[in-house]
Amino acid sequence: MREIEDAGVSERELHIEYASTHEAVIERAFSKKCDFGFVRTAELERYCGVKHVSLSTFRVFAAREPSPRAFPYGASTR
Repeated sequence: MREIEDAGVSERELHIEYASTHEAVIERAFSKKCDFGFVRTAELERYCGVKHVSLSTFRVFAAREPSPRAFPYGASTR
């Protein structure tokens, strides 16, 4: 939520729904049933690999560059 608030969006402006799994969150975003979702690190990469979907299909909000040696996955939180 800090990243969203830093972008100027108030939590009061959001309608928050919860999905049962990380994959369900990604599926909802992929099918445009929601505007964005939060998933654990590496879940998006795993999903794209299993479903043969390009990672570039998704936009990672406030993305930070991965560190290949220390941490090979993308992240968007500090």
